[in-house]
Amino acid sequence: MHIGGTARHREEDIATHLVAHFSWAFRRSRRWFPKWNDEALPHLSEEQRNSLSCPFQEEEIRHVIFSAEGDKAPGPDGFTFRFFQTFWTLVKADILQVFMELQSGRPGFGRLNASLLTLIPKVGGVGLSKVLATRMKKVSTDLIEEAQTAFIPGRNL
Repeated sequence: MHIGGTARHREEDIATHLVAHFSWAFRRSRRWFPKWNDEALPHLSEEQRNSLSCPFQEEEIRHVIFSAEGDKAPGPDGFTFRFFQTFWTLVKADILQVFMELQSGRPGFGRLNASLLTLIPKVGGVGLSKVLATRMKKVSTDLIEEAQTAFIPGRNL
C-alpha cells in the first residue's frame, strides 16, 4: 500500500493508516448545524426534543405493534407483526426490555449495527484476489450471521 507516496508493507503501518483514514472519514461533528442561504434551518424546540428522547412507554409500543399490518415483518428475523400481536402477553416483557436497553445505550446493543471489514490485498495481480474471493464465497455463509441478508447469495431482505 502506498501511504504518502511511500510503499508500506508492514501490517502495523497499514493498519494505523486505515484506522486514521476511516476515523477521519466517519467522524461526527459536534457543533454542525446546516444552513441555507445563511439562515438557520428550522429546528425542534426543547419540548419537542424532550418528547423524542423520553423513555418509551408500553402503551406506545403496543399501539405501533397492534396498528401495523399483521403480515409485515419489522426485522430480518421474519417474525411478523401478527406474531407479536398474537403472542403479545408472552413477548411483551422481552420487547419492553429491548426498547429500554436500546434507549439506554447499554453496551452490547452496539453489536446490532457492528460489522467487520477485511481487505483482501491484490498480491500478484487481480487473478489471485479473484480466486481467493471465489474460494471464500463457498464458506462465507458459514462465517456470516444469518441475519445478514444483503450481498449474500441466496439471502433476501
